[in-house]
Amino acid sequence: MKKIEIKKKYIKTKDKNLLPIYYCIPKKNTSKKKIIIIIEEIFGVNKNIKNICKKISKNKYISVAPELLFRIKNIDFKQNINDLRNKVNTLSDKIIINDIINLIQWLKKKYKTDRIGITGFCWGGRITWLFTYFQTYHIKTAVIWYGRIFGIRNYNHPIHPIDIGNKIKIPVLGLYGEKDESIPLNTVNKMRKKITSINKKNKIIIYKKAQHGFFADYRSTYNKKIAKKAWKKMINWFNINI
Repeated sequence: MKKIEIKKKYIKTKDKNLLPIYYCIPKKNTSKKKIIIIIEEIFGVNKNIKNICKKISKNKYISVAPELLFRIKNIDFKQNINDLRNKVNTLSDKIIINDIINLIQWLKKKYKTDRIGITGFCWGGRITWLFTYFQTYHIKTAVIWYGRIFGIRNYNHPIHPIDIGNKIKIPVLGLYGEKDESIPLNTVNKMRKKITSINKKNKIIIYKKAQHGFFADYRSTYNKKIAKKAWKKMINWFNINI
């Protein structure tokens, strides 16, 4: 007998679009249901993200991965990374955050619970940082995997995580790599100072020798040993804070 039930569904958004979601439900769930939302990398809800959903549900959580990039027509996740990033950047943070809120409202109504956490990887890590500030009352806690902290400010991205680090009111855990060439270590340390200034229980763990994407098993930067350690940190964090 399978330990989890896998489902696919479309959730109507506020602007009357249909948001695709992939989610897993543990067969032996607790009476007080707990939910974790997984925010994808720039590569969409791929096999890696789906596997993460399954693994989380094996820890007795309902896990949900929304395809937040669905509005980009004819998107090719295998195209040149710079071209892909340019396409993804046409979406505003506001639209993304509103879609997550809409999903949470649906989840609360369906499962009658407010015990909800959120985690995000890479592109999704940045979105998760922002969500912890703008919509704190929707979630209990967050875990961020190597999400960008600084960036260019423009109409679609007016605020970045570094701007709100000392204003986050829920427990947050950041997981970063010391050798991440796309996220300078000094910016990670700046973010750490900000989040711990408001809550000493907040943490950013920096793994030595780890590169960007160290958890993604399909990338050359995957580090099995560190990924395993970081995963345990995440699950323990959710167990304590949800």
